[in-house]
Amino acid sequence: MWEKYKRLHAMATHCHSYQSELATIAAVIVAMMEKHEETSRELGIEAYETENVRRALEQQITETTAMTMAQKAMKRRIKYLLALVSIYPTSLHLPNSF
Repeated sequence: MWEKYKRLHAMATHCHSYQSELATIAAVIVAMMEKHEETSRELGIEAYETENVRRALEQQITETTAMTMAQKAMKRRIKYLLALVSIYPTSLHLPNSF
């Protein structure tokens, strides 16, 4: 049972790490969008080209947001399981493959 408890804690730690990494990725994409817009104006790049890059970067932000939401949901589930394990340490039976 304690092995599963340790695994849950490891998963919780990974979720916290992923949360930080996803926030960093989102910040980098936003910075790229800002820099691209600035550089495009300075270089006189045509609007349609700038718009294509902006849309692609916005798509990356959307995907990063979706991953962040999934990560938060997983973190809540792990927290819930850890609470259950701590309340019912011997009576809760998690699958062996967990």
